[in-house]
Amino acid sequence: MIKRMSLLFVFLFCNRLLAQQIPIVTNGSPKAKIVLNENASENVKKASLLLQKYVKEISGATLPLVASSKGNVIRIITSSDNYRSDFRGKESDAYILRSNRNGEFLIVGSTDLGTEFGIYDFIERCLEVTWLMPTDLGTYVPTKKNLSLPQINVVSNPSYKSRQLSPIDINGSSDLNIWGRRNRLVSKISFHHNMNYFVGDKNLEKYDADIFPIYGGKRYYPKSSSDHTWQPNFSSPAFKKIGAEKIIEYFSKNENASSFSLGINDTHRVGANQLKSKSGKNYLGFENSSDAYYSWVNGVIAEVNKKYPNKKYGLLAYYNVADPPSTSVGVSDQVVPYLTYERIRWSNLEAKRNDQVRTAKWAKHVPELGWYDYLYGNTYLIPRAYPHIMAEYLKWGNANKVKHFYGEIYPNWGEGPKYWLLTKLLWNPNQNVDNLLNEWYEKCVGKDAATYLRQYYTIWENYWSKKLIKTPWFAINSTFLPFNNVDYLKLVDEKMIRDSETLLENVCAKAKGNKEKQRAQAIYDMWSLYKLGLQLYSSGKFSNLKDFKKSEEFLKVLQQLKENPLHRHTVDNINRVIN
Repeated sequence: MIKRMSLLFVFLFCNRLLAQQIPIVTNGSPKAKIVLNENASENVKKASLLLQKYVKEISGATLPLVASSKGNVIRIITSSDNYRSDFRGKESDAYILRSNRNGEFLIVGSTDLGTEFGIYDFIERCLEVTWLMPTDLGTYVPTKKNLSLPQINVVSNPSYKSRQLSPIDINGSSDLNIWGRRNRLVSKISFHHNMNYFVGDKNLEKYDADIFPIYGGKRYYPKSSSDHTWQPNFSSPAFKKIGAEKIIEYFSKNENASSFSLGINDTHRVGANQLKSKSGKNYLGFENSSDAYYSWVNGVIAEVNKKYPNKKYGLLAYYNVADPPSTSVGVSDQVVPYLTYERIRWSNLEAKRNDQVRTAKWAKHVPELGWYDYLYGNTYLIPRAYPHIMAEYLKWGNANKVKHFYGEIYPNWGEGPKYWLLTKLLWNPNQNVDNLLNEWYEKCVGKDAATYLRQYYTIWENYWSKKLIKTPWFAINSTFLPFNNVDYLKLVDEKMIRDSETLLENVCAKAKGNKEKQRAQAIYDMWSLYKLGLQLYSSGKFSNLKDFKKSEEFLKVLQQLKENPLHRHTVDNINRVIN
């Protein structure tokens, strides 16, 4: 009797859950509408049309897009007073996904960008569409005749406020840029190399000469606005005055701008007139100019604050200014320093500890930090898979004041889930990394093939995480690893190559659907370049990436790969390096 009652309870409970869901498509027929205010922004309209498009692609049903309606509706709203409390303390791209018992499902953004990102999350979460990689081929879209929306109440706020991956520009129209936008990337802080902004590239003699460095006994004047071979004299009073004037002029023309970059130029050269402000060596072994630089930063910000307070100033904690300044100098609370380091090296305990100690030191100076990372794979000749290390450092960073992230990825889609996983962890680094990986593998090539793809990437994760860290190539204190030096291939053995080949052959054989087969083949095609690179390296004649231009076979495979839109950017960047 007790068993029968338990079964009855389960049956009633499940029926209740089903009854609470909001049906939007039944047997291929639309049962709901999409409600969007006529005054919605263009980007929100485009995202709403994308939602409509995917519902049709999944089920065959077209949900009407209307300005008002009741009943079963997906209502898209940009924040009003009704939701002010929900968004208190949240970021501008936060959003709400909320189902009501009257048949409404709400997508509410705190801003237009939040609304747009909420629509993308709805498409992923409720329709199960996933932008695994760029292009239509890289998009997973299920097929269902019935669609229902769950009862949920989510206020989603990003853990990392800025989530920027180069070369992605979410305002661009390329496949890669669109992919980045739909995976909710955004830049909120300006911080790149910007010293040339203060002097331009004409009539430099009108400035106080002491602004410019002395190299080899001669005053150096930058050759152009893209000349990064010099660094200003930060101790010069004239440069402080010019800095404040130029920034005030910028904000007067761009009053909606929330930040300005004070990033140093891309060099560690120190001029003779700058030596008086140095204070020994920093942790990277460069002349330490932190006190002079951050004194200049603080003085410029204080002056600008008289007219434009509450702005943010991003900068690069890089080369000669990598260390925080002395406590007597300090750093303005308005500064967001981006700490540059290639964090794949967290697999080495000493490198991990060094980065954590440096981050902790910086965290004593400012309310929020940025991390600048080097995750690219397009110039590497094996997949750089390290998902668990990535998950570890993003979780730690988020818990230790790191709220902004910039990564140079220049992606190679032969690395599979790496970049998609990165976008997910930047939004919420507390997610289960293995669950995310399994989702990507299964949606990419299907359940039957996924286990082999997982094993393939595990081979290379073990290589980068456990094996390679023992080699001289794996430098600890340098800013980034020497990717043009291909000695990272040194410990790859024949078994790894054979196992990788066999596993990818199984992936191609087990993938069933048309897109699954094409995605499996695209990963296998990149493996063909990896395998050839390993064979050429083993000959002993190829020690630098540039050497590979001597191989006609290598160049031929590159040309073949370029025919696939997924691999085009990778091939272009390899060609740029070797030529």
